[in-house]
Amino acid sequence: MKVWAKSIQLFHNKSYDLPAPGVTAIVGGNNSGKSTLLRQLNDKLHSPGNLLYGPVDIVTNATSVRTGTAADFLSWFAQHATYFPGGDRQESYFRQPNGGWSSTARALASQWEHEEQISSFGPGAQSLIFYADAQSRFGSVGGVGQRNEPADPPTHPFHRFQDDITLLHRLNGICERIFQQSLTLDEFSATMRLRVGKVGIPAPARDQSQRAYREALARLPLLEEQGDGMKSLLGLIIPIVAAAHPTVIVDEPEAFLHPPQAYALGLALGELSRESQTQVILATHDRNLLGGLVASSAPLSVIRLNREGNTTSASQLSYEQLRELWDDPVLQYSNVLDGLFHRLVVLAEGERDCRFYQAALDEYARVNSRAKDTGHPIPPPSDVLFLPSYGKDGMFRLAEVLRAATVPVIATPDLDILNERPKIERLVKSLGGDWNPLDKDYRIATQPFRQPTEGVPLSHIRKELLLAIEEKLKEDPDTLHDAATKKELGLIIRARESRWHLLKDFGMQAFNRGQSGPATKSLVRDLSKAGVVPVAVGELERFAGPDLEVAKGKEWLPAALEAGIHKQPAAQSHMAAILKSAEELAGRLD
Repeated sequence: MKVWAKSIQLFHNKSYDLPAPGVTAIVGGNNSGKSTLLRQLNDKLHSPGNLLYGPVDIVTNATSVRTGTAADFLSWFAQHATYFPGGDRQESYFRQPNGGWSSTARALASQWEHEEQISSFGPGAQSLIFYADAQSRFGSVGGVGQRNEPADPPTHPFHRFQDDITLLHRLNGICERIFQQSLTLDEFSATMRLRVGKVGIPAPARDQSQRAYREALARLPLLEEQGDGMKSLLGLIIPIVAAAHPTVIVDEPEAFLHPPQAYALGLALGELSRESQTQVILATHDRNLLGGLVASSAPLSVIRLNREGNTTSASQLSYEQLRELWDDPVLQYSNVLDGLFHRLVVLAEGERDCRFYQAALDEYARVNSRAKDTGHPIPPPSDVLFLPSYGKDGMFRLAEVLRAATVPVIATPDLDILNERPKIERLVKSLGGDWNPLDKDYRIATQPFRQPTEGVPLSHIRKELLLAIEEKLKEDPDTLHDAATKKELGLIIRARESRWHLLKDFGMQAFNRGQSGPATKSLVRDLSKAGVVPVAVGELERFAGPDLEVAKGKEWLPAALEAGIHKQPAAQSHMAAILKSAEELAGRLD
């Protein structure tokens, strides 16, 4: 028997399916409504009329789905709650421990039999749903009393560990993987508890002396006395391992955890959802936890909330979309998942570009602290993620995935993206734009660069080759002039023989003032509206001009930042163009 949340309907009357078993992750920036959504969902699943938290109805409806028969339903409760058989003039009923709900068997069976798809979990919701925020799940690691009678059903995960040692072994495996610590179930005290570590001697049989074992057991520290990170993580994992609840709703599972532990928790949650046939619905701020969930291969859905002023929007990202991104060996180790938690993502070709643009934005926001100074809003720099795509081809994939989650995306490739019409066209389309209106201006603007050249001065080629050779030797002084190196140097020569190299050398100034001038302006304007802002000076290093002693390579960025190149007009103008494009894109999305 299982009862799971099937779907939720949000404020804009759109419904989102929730995988079961599987994981649904609610993501978004601060104050976007993630925690409120979880609390309201929990209320709706308890009773359709409930709405106890939050000034705004984020969750307007929730539906649930079940497997099994009414007899299975009652049998499940007989194993998870205390059963009181009815006598004369009394009905049999189930009661949860610690003053929890009680319900008659007749009421539970009636609810099951009369609705094919129930809109809430009904009177049994407290047993069917485990809801925990960062503080309340500490209670799961606390002790529980021994059962009164040997035949009493387990009413706590520790009782289930006592009945099924394989569950305790599963919990131990997770604890050892994440914390390098074992757990021991203390069954010898009046209050059953988990202790950290191994006793070191075998547990005695019931007809043997227990004193030595009890003394060794008492020396192990209690789990409930450990740090908040360990208590919070295991307080969430314990009910899932014990399969005590079909549905788990948890807010900020990564609370108190370091990034590697958050990743390990996401991996464990995904694996357990499959193994225990459990549904997990969580809200998170952490891309490490999200990365662990994706890596677990569990069914996963991501719902992203975005709040602008008093308006909240939502979108859903499927597991297939996330899996496609995760299977890319380069992007898997990028911080692309961080984009789900930002108000704006700016795609650049490399990590150095991103760091330079972040410094330029910090300066831009400092100088132009008020929107009226610039004519367009300036988002807080912490809300903008500059994301490396590791080349132009990576921009398409990143843009498509992030846009599917309605993350605003701007791409700022080097100007030589105009070399290849298929690439610039695909980038525009991946950002949701229409290439057709831009095609005529593109052909006119780039026509001079598509003409055959009569020759290139050797001095131009020599400069590029020397820079490339120096970079190779810095990486490895013993670099061989093998086939790969020859090919790379040959590409430099061929690039110099083409007129397209002028774009990187001179940027937008390379375009003619004649017929292509108006077409170029129109093309740049329309690209900006589509979310594409090519580097006007050509490429990153051209922001510094010829004055910087370091022309290229790893040393360029620290030298440029120390010289304040990010504060100069060219870099600040580029940042203004990016923010203007973001404003235009937001208007188009609205």
